[in-house]
Amino acid sequence: MTIFGFASVTHADLTEFLNTVTEIWAERFSGVADVHKDVELVDLSNSLRQLNLGPIDKADRLFLICSGNPALAAGLAGLLHHIESLHGSRVNLVLTHLSEEGVAQAFKQAVDRPIFGIVKDTQDARREMEQLVEALVYEYVAVRLEERRKDEVRDLVLRILGAQRLVVGPSRGIEAGLDQLELPFGIRWIFQEFLQLRTRLGQPVDKALEDLLPLAFAGDGGAVLARQLALETEVLRVLRGQPPQPQA
Repeated sequence: MTIFGFASVTHADLTEFLNTVTEIWAERFSGVADVHKDVELVDLSNSLRQLNLGPIDKADRLFLICSGNPALAAGLAGLLHHIESLHGSRVNLVLTHLSEEGVAQAFKQAVDRPIFGIVKDTQDARREMEQLVEALVYEYVAVRLEERRKDEVRDLVLRILGAQRLVVGPSRGIEAGLDQLELPFGIRWIFQEFLQLRTRLGQPVDKALEDLLPLAFAGDGGAVLARQLALETEVLRVLRGQPPQPQA
C-alpha cells in the first residue's frame, strides 16, 4: 500500500488517470485490465489528519493506493524510496511501515495490509501525479509478467519431467522431455551441459530446470546461458584449487 499526497488533486482525478493508463496498458499486456482487482484507491486525508501526525499537514490531499499482491507491495516500497531520492527534500517519507507503528489501527477496518507512506508538497501536482500513477502501473505490469513467466517455466518443468518418466532406461533420461522444447542445437547442447553440472553438484533436477529454462528462452541465441555456464564452471575450478582457464 502506498500513500501519495498531491496538492489540489481529487480522488476522481487520480481514479480517472489510473483508468486511462490501465486501458492503454491493457491493449499491450493481457491481464492488466484486472488492475482494479489488485489495486484500490482510498482518500484518507481526514482520517490521517485526525491522528495528529505533523508531517501529514504538508500535503493538501492524501490518497491510499492499496495492493493485496505481496510482490507488488514490495515493488511499490522500492518505488517510494526511488521517488524520495529523485525529489529530495520536497518529499517526506513519513512512515516506512505504518502497520508496525500501531497507527494503522485507524485503518484496520478498511485495509488490513502493510502500508507505505509519503506526503508531497509540490506546485506541479498534476504532472507528478501522472508520473506516479504511470510508475504504479509499470510496476503492476512487471509483477504480473514475472508471475506469468514463473508459471510458464513451471509448466515446462512438469512437461519435461513427465516425458522423462515415460522413458524406460537411463540412457535417454531428461532428453526425452527436452525433445519437446525444440531448442536450437547450440542452445540445447549448452543447456544439457549446464543441467548436468547442476545435478552433479547435487541440485534437484526440477529446481535446476526452473533456474535454467528462463536462460534458454532469453532470445539471445544462448549467450546468457553460455556466459552463466562459463562463470559457474570457472568458480567450480577455483573452488577445487585448479588454475583458471586461459582467456580466449
